[in-house]
Amino acid sequence: MTEIPKEVKYLEDNCFRNSKFEIIKLHERINSIGEFCFKNCKQLKECKIPKSITTYESNIFEGCEKSLIKNDIPKETQDEK
Repeated sequence: MTEIPKEVKYLEDNCFRNSKFEIIKLHERINSIGEFCFKNCKQLKECKIPKSITTYESNIFEGCEKSLIKNDIPKETQDEK
């Protein structure tokens, strides 16, 4: 599992594009995820997203549809989009 360092507060556009990790866990200090953040992460199976995420783009998982089994976007955040 890949964990993001605690110092990170937001994920930039395209920051993990084409990465090879399978599971990623985001911590509670992150509050936003940029466009295409995980684009074409074809091995990504699971992304653990905390309730602290208040903004994210609908295309953050573009190109991961075939591999991604689970994303934990909190329901209240999903409803805002």
